[in-house]
Amino acid sequence: MRKKAASRILAYVLTLCMIIGSITWPEITAKAESITKDLKPDTGWKTVTAATDEWSDYGKAEIRFSPSSDLASMKAIADAGYKTLKITYAVDTFTAASGQNAGVMPFASYGSSWSNNDKWIDLSKSGQFETVLDLSSISTTSTEKVAFGIQVANLQENSTIKFRIVSAVLSGTKSTSGGSSGESGGSGDSGSGSADLDSIGNTSSSVTASLADGDGTAKGDGYYETEITINNKSNSYVADWIAVADVSGSVTAVKDYSSWSALKGVFSDGKLYIYPNTSKKSGAVNAGSSVSYSKLGYTGTANGVSITGVKVYYSSQSGAFDSFIGSLSSSSGGAGDNTGEINTDVEYNYAKLLQESLYLYDANMCGSDVSAKSEFSWRSNCHTEDAKTTYNGKTVDVSGGYHDAGDHAKFGLPQAYSATVLGLAHMEFAEAFADTATEAHYKRIMDRFVAYFERCTVLGSDGSVQAFCYQVGDGNVDHGYWGAPEKQSSRSGQATFTSDSDTCTDIVSETAAALAAYYINYKDKKALSYAEKLFTYADTKAKKNSSGPASSFYSSDSWEDDYALAAALLYKATGKSAYATKYNNVYGGRTNPNWALCWNNVAQAALLYSPNSSKKSVFVENQSGLIASKTQSGDNNFCLIDSWGSARYNTAHQMTGLMYDTIYGKTDYSSWANGQMKYILGNNAGSKCFVVGYNKYSSKYPHHRASSGYQGSVTGNAYTKQAHVLVGALVGGPAGSSTTYVDSSEDYNQNEVALDYNAGLVGAAAGLYLYVKNSGTDEEKAVQKVVPKSEVSSELRTISGESGGGMTTEVDTKDPSTGSTGS
Repeated sequence: MRKKAASRILAYVLTLCMIIGSITWPEITAKAESITKDLKPDTGWKTVTAATDEWSDYGKAEIRFSPSSDLASMKAIADAGYKTLKITYAVDTFTAASGQNAGVMPFASYGSSWSNNDKWIDLSKSGQFETVLDLSSISTTSTEKVAFGIQVANLQENSTIKFRIVSAVLSGTKSTSGGSSGESGGSGDSGSGSADLDSIGNTSSSVTASLADGDGTAKGDGYYETEITINNKSNSYVADWIAVADVSGSVTAVKDYSSWSALKGVFSDGKLYIYPNTSKKSGAVNAGSSVSYSKLGYTGTANGVSITGVKVYYSSQSGAFDSFIGSLSSSSGGAGDNTGEINTDVEYNYAKLLQESLYLYDANMCGSDVSAKSEFSWRSNCHTEDAKTTYNGKTVDVSGGYHDAGDHAKFGLPQAYSATVLGLAHMEFAEAFADTATEAHYKRIMDRFVAYFERCTVLGSDGSVQAFCYQVGDGNVDHGYWGAPEKQSSRSGQATFTSDSDTCTDIVSETAAALAAYYINYKDKKALSYAEKLFTYADTKAKKNSSGPASSFYSSDSWEDDYALAAALLYKATGKSAYATKYNNVYGGRTNPNWALCWNNVAQAALLYSPNSSKKSVFVENQSGLIASKTQSGDNNFCLIDSWGSARYNTAHQMTGLMYDTIYGKTDYSSWANGQMKYILGNNAGSKCFVVGYNKYSSKYPHHRASSGYQGSVTGNAYTKQAHVLVGALVGGPAGSSTTYVDSSEDYNQNEVALDYNAGLVGAAAGLYLYVKNSGTDEEKAVQKVVPKSEVSSELRTISGESGGGMTTEVDTKDPSTGSTGS
């Protein structure tokens, strides 16, 4: 009986399985459910007296509110799936500061951090308004208690403002499982990222896009424009949308017209993603209506870039595609190597480039040991009187260091910036220096920077910093002299120190950053001690940009970026939370560096090394935005950020992109940097190489007194005289096209060289060497070879102790993050 019962049960089960197998089940797919949360803030009117804003000296007023206890931190909000906060607010009466436009900033405040994502809405009249804050790019890991609000800035001090929060709604998506519906997430043929779009938005034949000027007809030399109309023939309200366009041809850069255009775009993996610029026009399209948006500009191949098809994804939630767009910005990076191949006989040997790029620092050495330390045989001791400088009756040795550029003054800000950038290059690309046998040379260069900074620091009996020598030499006198530094008349008495009225927060902070980076690389305890002491000086003295004699040559726009970078690197070096707090006090709310890395702006680095959270998405937006807006379609897609020293900005932007890729394990900018460096080395329409001595296309007449070999005046000698080859020096580069570049020592705009120019070149060369080593073709890898010194130049000499570094360092083996020592 037991066996028969078991057999009957088995038969029933088999029959049931057959029945189940014959049923066609709806496809189970992962769907993203749109979610919202009303934070229910106090909506009553508030009358507030505008307090002084310490950053602007104008008045400010704000209203804050807190989310519910289950969403009390940024991490809790992110974990729940919320990505944006829409705040509706109303303003009744207010008074703007004289000559200023009042503005509103939505913000998130947690711990010591305050961030508004650089979002600013001009306030010119009373009324009700709304704004959206992207929470995903602020912080998703902070567990500190968070508050949100709006701040109205640029108000007249002590005036009153009457305003209120009308509503505050969180929006986001939550992944769920569900069957298929009448509206599809797409067929998956929209290229990279379509799976994400499928889970976020909907597609339907009732919601379509029509394009104007997308037929591939260029408006100019490789320049194109398109406009888009979203047609909503459905019965549903569309709050946000993104169009994915198939493209024939290659888009090299999407223009940044966000200051006025209703459209933004990203080109990624052969697709052009077009979406509304919500700061100018919302993505809302009512049921049964159409909305047009203008316009998107982009550059591409001259033989035509045409849009062959377009697909619209849409959502009922505003900001639904913000995170996806952020990931696109990351994946699009620099649009890859878009320079093409013009000069096929140029060798792109980044091992050689790294090797030779260090020699500029040998050419610009200053002091009583140049004959023994400089690699160049035509350089010898100079400006030895710098060792006998006096400060308050005390002799201070400020000899050594490096001449600034083609002149012989020693300016504090570019010298500190150069040392910092070189330090960051080693922090991220140390393997490149080891592989190319340039480690010893590099360290001798850095030892000299560090020794100079330490000598320039005047310590009191208690060990604290009393002053810092931030300039040696008079720029005006120096620029009136053309000749060898060894023959220059004495500049005794031309040293300038900080004071209570000229605290030079920018220069002192940047010097601290350089010393902190040196400690991170070599664990030198003395360098760290000086870094901390200099930072304390910068922190406790009145915070001011340098205003002394250097300001007419290197006038800094801000001290905050230098201070923040120093704090970030000291936090990385020591693990002390006090440095993270100092960083957040001045930079916690900063999200956009606004410009490329240069002596006047180290915000890129300050954000990359932020101690509290990743600034990845905003870094990408700025990096890609500069590339898109500054790429020249008519000159082999060279990214010309500024016409004065264009190669300097370009290589620094290469370096920061390569640093980003290394820090975050990406390859977003490496290919782009590779193409840009090829341009620098001669792959351009003018067949010009902007690195002296690198190849037959190289500039021959740099604006550089020491290497010129003649005394008197550069005028008349611009093309006819150059005694020595300034191997490895990066000249300024083209002010426009490479075809109009003139190789002239008289042109300090396009042909001067400088410490800061080569710092970015060294970093980019090191990063590109590793990129080719790890991801290059066999052909690219085959040419990566260090050149024997005798083949580089016959004017190089052997340095005593060339196999090792020049400083004796007291090494700290303790790991600041754990307190333990390494093996």
